[in-house]
Amino acid sequence: LNGVEGSGKTHVSIAIKTLIEENESDLSFTRVVPEDISQENEFSTFIAELENQQQKKVVFIDDVWKEKRISHVLRKLNENIENILVITSWDPEQLYYKGEEIRRSFPQADEIYLEPFDSEQTETLIYKVIDFVSEGESKKEVSNEFISEIKKNSQGVPGLAIKLFEQSIKK
Repeated sequence: LNGVEGSGKTHVSIAIKTLIEENESDLSFTRVVPEDISQENEFSTFIAELENQQQKKVVFIDDVWKEKRISHVLRKLNENIENILVITSWDPEQLYYKGEEIRRSFPQADEIYLEPFDSEQTETLIYKVIDFVSEGESKKEVSNEFISEIKKNSQGVPGLAIKLFEQSIKK
């Protein structure tokens, strides 16, 4: 998965995990962050735990760009673990610089780019946030100018639109 910060990469992985759990499939889902496997002994333990699982595995490595040995990590997963789907989250800049190296380590990789929202989707998101924060209260009123400023400044990035809305309301 690749997309700018705030585009929803982690949310997509959580949705995948939820689908796996709700459908009681024969898949296991593991989310790991680079800090959890940064030492070789931690990584070896992680690999051993995956090898002991009987079912097919889905592994999500969040903030993968923080892992300096990501090529090594992906190569070891590819070589040692059968029936595995590895999902990694990348910012486009990091993927641009590491992409070829990653593709050599994990050649069957497909990339999914999470596009920023268009203007209408951003507006819908803002109104959903307004509904959420207004729950149980009278509906919060915001001007069209306020909505337009958030749409313009967030550039369609959902996480940024929410953060801008939140910061504006606090002020």
